[in-house]
Amino acid sequence: MIHNSCFYRGTPDDAKRLFQHSSRFACARSHLHLMAATASGEFSGAIDTDDLLKASLFTPEVVLEVLQLDLLMKVLHILDRGGYQGQQSPDELFNGLDAGTKDRVRKHYNRITAFDQCGPCADVSIDGILEIIRSTFKEYRFYPISTFVDRQGSTAMNVASAAMAVIHEDHPEWFKN
Repeated sequence: MIHNSCFYRGTPDDAKRLFQHSSRFACARSHLHLMAATASGEFSGAIDTDDLLKASLFTPEVVLEVLQLDLLMKVLHILDRGGYQGQQSPDELFNGLDAGTKDRVRKHYNRITAFDQCGPCADVSIDGILEIIRSTFKEYRFYPISTFVDRQGSTAMNVASAAMAVIHEDHPEWFKN
């Protein structure tokens, strides 16, 4: 990738590498989630006896979700425009996408959240979710306990899944292996 006046230019190969790198964050998040669920007895039907461990794993999970989302938004920017502006939050990256790509991400997000009606943010639009993600990520990086825990859920993961669906439509070959 070439850095030019805070605009990072990238090729489709760069986009593919960023996409592959984003999957590492998703994998790490899944491992943390599995550890928390196993420790809390979610899989055994036992009562949650280790809230501290579960809570200590939740914050890194959320940060990993947001980092994955950030990379996926940059992938979409490279595919749309051949690059992306430097230091931007996921909501700024989303708002900077081409209208057609933004509509496709929004469509997939709405489809995903239609199945997640029991979640804490099931009734919040993608724009509202991205605003929550911006605040949550900032707070989670700097404070051990967040006031946003009840609202966060897996919102970044839902937006990331929507972005991945768009990428899959355009580059299904990236999902092999």
